[in-house]
Amino acid sequence: GLLWPTILAVRWYVGPMVQNRPDFYFPYFRLAEELRAAGYDGRGTIIVHFHRAQMGGNLKNQFPKAAVLSTKYPFYRPPGTGRGPCLIVWWTDAGAKPPRVLVDFARGLGLRATAKMRAGTVSAAIPRRGGEKMTLAYLMLPEKAGGCR
Repeated sequence: GLLWPTILAVRWYVGPMVQNRPDFYFPYFRLAEELRAAGYDGRGTIIVHFHRAQMGGNLKNQFPKAAVLSTKYPFYRPPGTGRGPCLIVWWTDAGAKPPRVLVDFARGLGLRATAKMRAGTVSAAIPRRGGEKMTLAYLMLPEKAGGCR
């Protein structure tokens, strides 16, 4: 009866130390806290670049009131919330600037750079990875910018 829970507990604890890509252990909760501190209120639209892992689904879990769009599924358009800023997010290991596919995707939604746009990065330590951090870059556009709904 306790074998399976023990195996899962050991995997959860040891996994980040031995896996090449510790995607299951990324600290999305901490990154969401950092995004909130940067001014994202959890409403509006989040647009993510699919690069390494299912960032969109993990951010949707942290911001359940947001509409999340991903470059991996460009034709999927969830219903908008009707209010809130637009948050464009990508992994910094894909580059300091937004990847071309993300820029093209955002432009297809009618988004354009504005003077009120804010840029930044958020990062959090990956548990048991010797100080390795997960870093996301973002652009935050004001409410109702272009295709942000």
